Amino acid sequence: MEEGSAKHEQYIKDLEEKFKLKCETMKVPAKIIIQGGHPGEHVCKTAKKEGAVLIVCGSRGMGTVRRTILGSTSDYIIHHAYIPVVVVPKDKKHSPHPSPKADKKH
Repeated sequence: MEEGSAKHEQYIKDLEEKFKLKCETMKVPAKIIIQGGHPGEHVCKTAKKEGAVLIVCGSRGMGTVRRTILGSTSDYIIHHAYIPVVVVPKDKKHSPHPSPKADKKH
């Protein structure tokens, strides 16, 4: 188990560095906060604690049935945040599993 935990920790550190560099390159001020637990709860609590004025989050596009059964972080944030929330949809043309609709030509 320790090896899996070490790999997970390294994965998190790599992601943190990737997004830190991306923000610096684009000259976007950012504070990266890593927490465990329910993502939606932590986003809402942290946004309030940090005095955020807007939350921007992504959507994986799971579909209605999966989202209903599993829940969705973006749905949670929309319903529990006390500030405006922008949900950015998954870019279907860069998806490894594009929907059949994305392939149709109009």
